[in-house]
Amino acid sequence: MTGAAIHCCSLVLAHAPDLVRHGSKPTRSPEEFAPMLTRLRSFEEAVSYGPNQVFIGNMRPEDLLTVPRPWWGPSALGNEGSARGPFGVIIDQNELYDRMAAADHFNLFQLGSATPGPKDLTIFRAGEPVGVMRAAHDLDESLFAPVLLENLAGKATGALALEQLLSITGLNSSEVEFVI
Repeated sequence: MTGAAIHCCSLVLAHAPDLVRHGSKPTRSPEEFAPMLTRLRSFEEAVSYGPNQVFIGNMRPEDLLTVPRPWWGPSALGNEGSARGPFGVIIDQNELYDRMAAADHFNLFQLGSATPGPKDLTIFRAGEPVGVMRAAHDLDESLFAPVLLENLAGKATGALALEQLLSITGLNSSEVEFVI
């Protein structure tokens, strides 16, 4: 390697409301979480959320000073906002699931009529079961379904961030020696 340089960055936000149920707090307190299921943002609301627009580069942070508060309120930006910005992209749950399935070389993330086992997680779309995240081991915590689900989502969004970087910079993937 002749020298390292940061050429660009790319950010990905994945709006996946049906994965919220697999978070730490909802898993520990499902009875407290259940009422929140009806209050999760739509993809359009997530895209029009001012801080998300700042994150992907469509707004400057100081622009939030002109946005009515609360920012999470009904359409604080109106219907404004694009899912693509100069720093990154916001993807919906369907695209995330498709990318996760494509990135899963072990076939543990299964969409369709798979029946979950006792250590597996049910995957939902619009509140309805649509698949399963299989556990890969009964004793190794790093291979439990929740950990694998999180890692697979990170792998899928990381690959998208790399795709964005290659597109933005015009670099050929064979020229890239190291990626963080």
